[in-house]
Amino acid sequence: MKRQCYWASLVLSIASSHSFAACRDITFESLNAAVQKAAAQGKSSGGYGLPLWATVVDETGAVCWLTTSGTPGATAGNMAWLGGRLSSVQKANTANAFSLDG
Repeated sequence: MKRQCYWASLVLSIASSHSFAACRDITFESLNAAVQKAAAQGKSSGGYGLPLWATVVDETGAVCWLTTSGTPGATAGNMAWLGGRLSSVQKANTANAFSLDG
């Protein structure tokens, strides 16, 4: 549970801090590096140690980037729970929906 809250916080902070940015303002490399760094730091904080998903959306709610803390690529669904991918997108969209200009 702690790990899920941690990832939700990470996704919400990334999504809300960049909620007024366009997709071109956020690179996949920067998102992936942040996710991998957070995953490495989170190993000692408890939780199940499962790979999870992180999503960034732009101000219109369009998905910019989606990555996992586990093995990326075509086999990512074999390591990270696929239902978590949808949950990650919904959380990022919710953070964006409640963001205000200024």
